[in-house]
Amino acid sequence: MDRQDICYLREPSLGADDFSYFSQAVKSAYFNIGCLKKDEPIPQALHSGWLNPSEECVRTGMLIEVLGVMELLGQRL
Repeated sequence: MDRQDICYLREPSLGADDFSYFSQAVKSAYFNIGCLKKDEPIPQALHSGWLNPSEECVRTGMLIEVLGVMELLGQRL
């Protein structure tokens, strides 16, 4: 896997406004995954029919999800 950059948001995001409610009941983590290809000539909005996401971002997102579930279940790789 290639090295991925981590970018911390300068301002809070309200992308999941119900998240804080649910995170009071269970352990939680919130993250955003970037999905643009570095060589994309004209980046498209997330909900655009022309969006051409990097397939690597899907792999990274699924890995984070699986590792989070395993942590909650007390399992280790």
